[in-house]
Amino acid sequence: EVEISLEEFRRMVEECNEIEIDLDDFADYLEELNYENVVEEEIEAECQEYSSAMRTSLKEHNYHHAFENARELKKRNYLRYKEEIDKCCEECAEHDVLEALIYEADKYTKRGDGKPKSEAFRYLYKLNEIGYIESFRWLADCYYYGIGCEKDLKKQKNYILKELSLEKAGIVISGIFPCSLREKNMTETNYLEFL
Repeated sequence: EVEISLEEFRRMVEECNEIEIDLDDFADYLEELNYENVVEEEIEAECQEYSSAMRTSLKEHNYHHAFENARELKKRNYLRYKEEIDKCCEECAEHDVLEALIYEADKYTKRGDGKPKSEAFRYLYKLNEIGYIESFRWLADCYYYGIGCEKDLKKQKNYILKELSLEKAGIVISGIFPCSLREKNMTETNYLEFL
């Protein structure tokens, strides 16, 4: 790193026939840059602490704590720690941490075409086993299209009926029909007729 004074910098710029620099503005600019660097360093130190705590929690098989650290790390710098965060979330989901199962299922269901990826099935199935309502709609689509499982219209119908029974009981899910029904241009009025 080469350090030069403000006066030296001004002289160099003037020698190059550049525009004249207001030294007060330039000093303010340098101070702002320094502040940004300090903030970035503090955030990076926090990230390293969360990353370390996440790894330690995984080693100690404390998967809930590991997931919480992964969530905090994601808030601060997901791009830099993406691989580490994703690996942690996957391991936590494999050990049935509810939030991690939801995170993994969302990762493979929140897509532009409205259909889940095959990787979503195992997480959706585990969520279904513990009664997570959102999984019913997605599992219906998986069974309809054969995504991550054998195509099975009977199972698709069962998951739609599960969702309907909850809706009739007054439990609102997401208001989104399974993709398999949207393709058939289903509406709420003919939703039951399909079944």
